[in-house]
Amino acid sequence: MPQSITRIPANIDSRLLGAATEGTLWDLGNEVLYELCAKYPRHDAEKEILAKIWLIGRSYAAAIERRKNSKQDAEQFYLKTVAPAIRNSDIDTWLSDIAWERKPTSENYSGIVAVHKKLTDLFFDISGMKKRSLASKYLHFHFPHLFYIYDSRASSAVAKVTVG
Repeated sequence: MPQSITRIPANIDSRLLGAATEGTLWDLGNEVLYELCAKYPRHDAEKEILAKIWLIGRSYAAAIERRKNSKQDAEQFYLKTVAPAIRNSDIDTWLSDIAWERKPTSENYSGIVAVHKKLTDLFFDISGMKKRSLASKYLHFHFPHLFYIYDSRASSAVAKVTVG
């Protein structure tokens, strides 16, 4: 079972909390991505899959076409590899298994992590790279209440405020 935080680390003060919770210039762009995933939550139409994977990946510097040994140009890779692989996967079943959850808890975290792992594995099959950051971002825009964006920026910010 993961450790829970029992107290706020001493180096987090009201100024830092305020800065972390106020709006940013990026909020409108993020709202567009949330709305896109809310309007097109499924993965059975290639144009919807392409819009989501392309815009989320490119917006967050985690594009799926960034890969080793690329033999196709990016457009062909999206059209011939990415969209069909996602459409033919069980992603909608994975997502439906957790769709009713309202927040991560000690009771449901294993299911949430399992979905992230399955998507990471799918991205590995597609690109030859794990793409964990892309998986967290893609899942976040589908389920912001269950998945947090975790990338090098988040890792660096956590390191600044954690004790020990």
